[in-house]
Amino acid sequence: MKELIAESIDVFIQLVSELQKENGDLWFRGHANVEWKLIPRLYRRLKAGDNPREEDDDNREHFIRVGPSVTDVKPSDKWDWYFVMQHHGVPTRLLDWTESALIGLFFAVRENEAAHDAAVWILDPWELNGYVVKRKEVLPPGEPGL
Repeated sequence: MKELIAESIDVFIQLVSELQKENGDLWFRGHANVEWKLIPRLYRRLKAGDNPREEDDDNREHFIRVGPSVTDVKPSDKWDWYFVMQHHGVPTRLLDWTESALIGLFFAVRENEAAHDAAVWILDPWELNGYVVKRKEVLPPGEPGL
């Protein structure tokens, strides 16, 4: 893991451009506080003794019951439900990532009141999958071997 510091948008864009030339397409996630870890909301809200699998299942089952009243989207499988839940603020085990560096930067600074340094996490999904599942490609949810 490498830490880079950008004190202006120009420097941020330059650093991202250099990383993209070296690595290809990247994913970005902005945090208003550099101290925040990459932990999905579901896990940030758990108390000692809570079972994350039960919480996740309960949240999904509840949203499947009430979801049609808040969205016109008709998910076809469990993964589609997760994406819709995430979009509507339900705590899930997913982390939102974007392919746009500037959107990641927006989320890093939009609620940052200069009390903390912000952070934009950058992920190479092909490299990650090469390390984790020995396939340097982005795999869709439910892909065999995951």
